[in-house]
Amino acid sequence: MFIMSHRQVLSLYKELLNLSKTWTPISVEETQAQREYIRDETRNLFRANKNLSDDNLIKEKIESTKKRIEIAKHYGVAYERQAYYPTGYNIKTGKILPR
Repeated sequence: MFIMSHRQVLSLYKELLNLSKTWTPISVEETQAQREYIRDETRNLFRANKNLSDDNLIKEKIESTKKRIEIAKHYGVAYERQAYYPTGYNIKTGKILPR
């Protein structure tokens, strides 16, 4: 399993670095900033996760990265999408506060 996930991780890393060179966002004037963001975010996240050894966690990270790439390509925005919560939602408790 390790060899397969290692290959997938390296393949994703290479794909993201290539994407950072060819990225064309919806807002063309932000092209360079978004390309730099992709490159820097890729490097930072891969460095932060380089010591992961749990196969399930590695698999989750790989799937999460693939989804993030597809969302970015679909919307033409490199930045991570914000999570939107309903009015009165408490992030710490995970509940909507009564009105």
